[in-house]
Amino acid sequence: MSVELTYLALVALVGLIVFLIAAALVNRDVGVDYAVGPRDQRIEPSSVSAGRMARAHANFVEWFTFFAPAVLLVELSGASNSWTENAARAFFLARLVYPAIYFAGIPYLRTLAWLVGFVATLILYLTPLI
Repeated sequence: MSVELTYLALVALVGLIVFLIAAALVNRDVGVDYAVGPRDQRIEPSSVSAGRMARAHANFVEWFTFFAPAVLLVELSGASNSWTENAARAFFLARLVYPAIYFAGIPYLRTLAWLVGFVATLILYLTPLI
């Protein structure tokens, strides 16, 4: 398996972990009856920590939809090189620390982690075109 595909799998694993943490925190806030019910009415989590993790998860999902196709584009085009490998690694590391930074409420560092992921994804999309 290529380096980029390995990081794609690792990023997906991070996403699953972030989802589980966010779900546990949100469900703690909204209660079991709501969590297992039909959720006809939207109830927002009441704690800061649950809200932050829910937003970190939403941001993860948003960016995974850009990252995964970029990795597949590199893989299918045969454009893998040290730039794409490092970009995939950087995206993984950014996504690994992003939820913890978001949870801790560190604004500028959170934006920096987001920016690293953005630039890494951009490199993955542009490399096959160059």
